[in-house]
Amino acid sequence: MDLPVVEDRLTQSSPPFFQQPAAYSGAATEIQGALVFARASPRDAEQATKAVRAACASPTLAERASFRQTRDGRRISAPSLRLATEIARCWGNVSYGVTELRRDPAQGESKGECEMLAFAWDLETNLRVATSFIAALGPRDTYDTNAGLAASRLRECLFLVLPGELVDEAKRLTTRTLAETCGANLPGCIARLAQEFAALGIAPARIERAIGLAPGGFAPDGGQLASIDVATLRVILRSIRAGEIAGEEEFPPLDAPDARGTEAAERSAQDPAAF
Repeated sequence: MDLPVVEDRLTQSSPPFFQQPAAYSGAATEIQGALVFARASPRDAEQATKAVRAACASPTLAERASFRQTRDGRRISAPSLRLATEIARCWGNVSYGVTELRRDPAQGESKGECEMLAFAWDLETNLRVATSFIAALGPRDTYDTNAGLAASRLRECLFLVLPGELVDEAKRLTTRTLAETCGANLPGCIARLAQEFAALGIAPARIERAIGLAPGGFAPDGGQLASIDVATLRVILRSIRAGEIAGEEEFPPLDAPDARGTEAAERSAQDPAAF
């Protein structure tokens, strides 16, 4: 469950790392060491790009490289934090993380709040992107109540630091890998998807209407789904299971207004990996 955000600030800069209290002096020493290492062992951009391409050929990464979200009233596929961290690993000399800056416990009628900071830092170019946010503490004052909120901020920071062209290529490659994986046994993949959606209470008719298929189109022998369509449905399924989006948002009940025309138009206008 996400915590309600009271304040959110995003900064991009190249000065030294954010100031920390004396209690965090050990982190400053660690960061200084990382800077020295980065200068002594600069990345080989060509080799790093090859490493990203090789990583994107993994079906395991491709399965988790994107997720579904609602933005400006539209449902889209977006690159995930898992993809961001894998690109950062291959690119090298990128420091990133989330830290809690302060915590004010609940007192009286006040529910309390904590200030968090997510950051990504290219240690070679000294480009640092950080976002701090203050979240109201709820009944479950544990790490997992902050995880979703912090992960989204960290993802944003990483994608602002990493080369945009490399990120775009990684998105294309992982989409292709997932589509090829599904295409290797398309009827079997569709049959498994139908079973898994049914286990979530989502009938084939809802999926067919939402993505503009004729009745019976979402079936192993329906002949209306390409491998890229099945790949996108796999992303949607995982996002529903993870609670990133609701099944009713992606596939409204049959008694809801028919949005098939709108969905089909968006599908053709968006990235091939998004309906």
